[in-house]
Amino acid sequence: ISGGKNKVVKLFITRKNGTFRSFELRGKLEITPKFYGLRVVNKLDLEEYVAGVLPNEMPVIYPWQALCSMAVMARTFALVNIGKHKKDGYDLCSTVHCQVYNGEGSEKPRSTSASQFTRGVYISYYGRPANLTFSSTCAGIGAGTDEAWGMRYNPLMPGGIDGPGRTPFLGDENNFRRFLQNPPDCYCAGTHRFRWKEYYTLSELTDMFSESLPK
Repeated sequence: ISGGKNKVVKLFITRKNGTFRSFELRGKLEITPKFYGLRVVNKLDLEEYVAGVLPNEMPVIYPWQALCSMAVMARTFALVNIGKHKKDGYDLCSTVHCQVYNGEGSEKPRSTSASQFTRGVYISYYGRPANLTFSSTCAGIGAGTDEAWGMRYNPLMPGGIDGPGRTPFLGDENNFRRFLQNPPDCYCAGTHRFRWKEYYTLSELTDMFSESLPK
């Protein structure tokens, strides 16, 4: 660990093969010995956190309005999910399980400007931060919270077609095939995982389904 004049801490994480990865982080580091090694927690304020999330959740070449919207979304998500990892000794993780956070070393001037421009702004619903999620790709249609996670229906995330037009009934096999092969106009159609294929043997699929279906 090394410190700098600009109150940025540099953290080096070594791998078994001798290589390492470094992070430049704002705020402070809290290091606690655990039975499996060390727990390292970056303690910083909300706006510093958002600046370290934004360039990792949206390409900085995207339009300015999109970056500002993403900054507001990242801030809202953080406010709703503070304490998500309380049992682990910190509020939020730094991976896609929460939001991807790589600290000051990943910041770019354009994304940092967007986070500063929207400072303090978040999405509210009935006076509280709105419980919303986001993703890079939806394949053209989204499921409501009640369908996806078995949660109470959330009017802010009802699901449906990702674009103009009606939501097709995908419970019909023919409709489903047509939707995959000739999707309607969708906002996320340009993403790299909009349509993809993977191949498995019958035994591999059986093993996968046997793990998830009983649940």
